[in-house]
Amino acid sequence: MALTKPNGEAFRGYHDLGGMPADRIDPTDHDYALWERRVDAMVVQMTNKGYVRIDEHRRHQEMIGETNYATLTYYERWIAAFATLLLEKGIIHVDELRDKLMDVERRWEATPPTETADKGPS
Repeated sequence: MALTKPNGEAFRGYHDLGGMPADRIDPTDHDYALWERRVDAMVVQMTNKGYVRIDEHRRHQEMIGETNYATLTYYERWIAAFATLLLEKGIIHVDELRDKLMDVERRWEATPPTETADKGPS
């Protein structure tokens, strides 16, 4: 049962864009960056192995806040939601996440990837 306002109109979350006016979606295929493919693979594997459920992941995407939802890319929302979910479930600890992010930042600063290297095969 949907929640409704006193006037009977249904509440809409900022993520619920169905039926709303918007720009056209570009249906052409595009290359995914290496990190996007890795995020997708992590979520699929953790779901297949039963550590997380896809509805949990979706819920966390919908809870990242209106500004983040509007400004992050699709896979940026995925990784933000996934990290929060793994922390919530105790699969990783905040210190592990912090240490890994610092490691990634150090490697990025030492040798930033080129655009073509990040995209992978065409």
